[in-house]
Amino acid sequence: MAFDPAALPVPDARLRQLSKFWWVFAVRGGYAILFSLALEFVGSLLGHLFFDPIMLVFLSLLLGVFVLGNGILAAIAGGFAAEQKLPIRWILFGEALFALAAGLYIGISLRVDPQTLAVFAGIVALGAGVFQTILAIRTRAFSTDVFLMRLAAMMSFTAATAFLLHRRATTQTTARWLALFELFVGIVWLLFAYSLHGQALKRANSSS
Repeated sequence: MAFDPAALPVPDARLRQLSKFWWVFAVRGGYAILFSLALEFVGSLLGHLFFDPIMLVFLSLLLGVFVLGNGILAAIAGGFAAEQKLPIRWILFGEALFALAAGLYIGISLRVDPQTLAVFAGIVALGAGVFQTILAIRTRAFSTDVFLMRLAAMMSFTAATAFLLHRRATTQTTARWLALFELFVGIVWLLFAYSLHGQALKRANSSS
């Protein structure tokens, strides 16, 4: 049976407020998927002597810009949440600060080898897991799709453990693992945004 978000129960006030900026989470999901595709392309070029010097620098810049962009999107979501006086605004602002700091450090350092890339990926995944867990806890009282955040958090912690325990994997392998991880996270954000959009449709239908 196809999932019809408009058929969901009428949400409470906080979920209605959250659904007003569903598109921020959709943009975040699409952004993660685009990054995963770009990372997969860069990873496919690694291992060729001619491309390695260029691709290694580009990989550091790509990861830094992606994490930095995630911080900006989290800050935008936090701004909308603050406007609606939602308690999750502090979670989103905290995530934004973490991502901005990590993105700037990764992009400026330009240090990419198999070990440092795995450590960077592990730290990013660990941070994502922490904030996804907090978000799941804080939204469980009013969100019908809190399980999506729990699923994302579990995957983030699993990915962080894999990256940090396999620091000596090749750069190409780490890049492809990171691409798969961000693809999964992007899909989760899109599903979360889709559900929020359904709640927005429900609100519009109930008010008309």
